[in-house]
Amino acid sequence: MLKLKNNNLDLNLIIIIYILSLSIGLLVNEDLSTGGSSWDFQETWPAILDFSNNKFNTITEYTRHVPLHYFLMSIIYKFIDNQYFVRIVYTTLSLSLPFFLYLNLKKIYNYPNINLLLISFSLILFPYFRSSAIWPNSHLTALIFLTISNLFYLKSIIEKKFFYCFLNLLFLAFSTYSLQTYVIFYLFYLYSYFIKLPKKDFFIIFIFCIILSLPGIFLLLNNERVANITISKDFFYSFTTNFSLIGFFLLMLLFNKENFLEIKKKLFEVNKFEYLFIFIVFFFVIFNFTYDGVYGGGGFYYKISKYLLDNNIIFFISFLIGLILSVVFIKIDKNFLILFFLIIGLNLNYVIYQKYFEPVFLVMILIFYKNLFISNILKDKRNILYFNIILILYFIAAQINVYFGLSRGSWPFS
Repeated sequence: MLKLKNNNLDLNLIIIIYILSLSIGLLVNEDLSTGGSSWDFQETWPAILDFSNNKFNTITEYTRHVPLHYFLMSIIYKFIDNQYFVRIVYTTLSLSLPFFLYLNLKKIYNYPNINLLLISFSLILFPYFRSSAIWPNSHLTALIFLTISNLFYLKSIIEKKFFYCFLNLLFLAFSTYSLQTYVIFYLFYLYSYFIKLPKKDFFIIFIFCIILSLPGIFLLLNNERVANITISKDFFYSFTTNFSLIGFFLLMLLFNKENFLEIKKKLFEVNKFEYLFIFIVFFFVIFNFTYDGVYGGGGFYYKISKYLLDNNIIFFISFLIGLILSVVFIKIDKNFLILFFLIIGLNLNYVIYQKYFEPVFLVMILIFYKNLFISNILKDKRNILYFNIILILYFIAAQINVYFGLSRGSWPFS
């Protein structure tokens, strides 16, 4: 067992080390997205330059994303006129994500501040958070705005002040205008307001949402590339990959005794008809799975399955585990059904990458609802450290992946 001192000095030191590791990553141009983030940053840099020169009609030459992230980067560039310093400023600003995450958790859970801070700043270990911070990326900007938005949502519920509803939806608009797929979160907040607010108040904020959508409608009507969102037509690939990755990240929550025992208990409470339904879905999907990996993606289990066995067996097993875990999590807390719906809605691309689940999926689990799994982790410093150890191992695996080029097919054991 881990032995912890009564003071929090060691835990504060861990947070400092995480922040320093991000600084070192910036210095060495780290990109744990296997080159994707740095490539995307360089490809879209001309849009930032054009924005800084008040030229706003060229963005579609460089990206299909909505423009707010690039506009904000252009403001930074106007002040410092240096690409590397833009990256330094953005990497520094990226630390606002764990800080706002901490503020959200403080509204939901009544645990010591150091517990909330440690799990919040552990997000720095996620490879895609790091690469998006070091190479400014619209995914991270959208997620930062989402955590601010959710903070006002929580304040509107706890303090019962209608004004916070407007701030919640305004910052969600900023999130959506940084990355258009985040529009799906309007379903979550509007549904919540619909069941919680008087109909008159709901109508007012619904009209406010329509007003916020007007710039987006203008962009869609006048920008074919932004409007042309690539959605997969291969249902079986999307379904299998999403649940494989959902299972991957849910397993991270189970490396402590309380959560493991909770899942173990509920596994035996799933009845035979539910298991029959799971296996019918499983076999129906895998017998119709035809994705050949030509575009990449698929996530950790897909890559392992291809490179170790040259087939999809491990990947399909991970899909089955993801299905079973999803059913069990929903039986424990029905709110997980909404979270799964939202994360799948975010990932309907023709290619689904594991990086698109991190850290947004964990952030959703942490702050959208109070739940037993996060509570079990937060209430015990040992459990928080176990969770951090899992993320450290994940971070090391990402470093190994980049070093050997595993995601690019350079598997050393093949």
